[in-house]
Amino acid sequence: MTALISTHDLNLAASRFEQVLLLNHQVVAYGRVADVFTPQALGQAFSGQVLMLPNGLALVDECCPPDEARVI
Repeated sequence: MTALISTHDLNLAASRFEQVLLLNHQVVAYGRVADVFTPQALGQAFSGQVLMLPNGLALVDECCPPDEARVI
């Protein structure tokens, strides 16, 4: 059985799933969490708006570049 779950919660994805898929209008990376959640892949998925902390945590500044901002 395969289940697809969409989330922006990287901690949830890392702690609950064996494999993850990063998307940013196309596939950025797919596979085991340790292989996918790399500084390079996260930077590409979040358009460079991610800061990798020394303890391995990733801090995302904002989800979308200004030109993709949505007005609600």
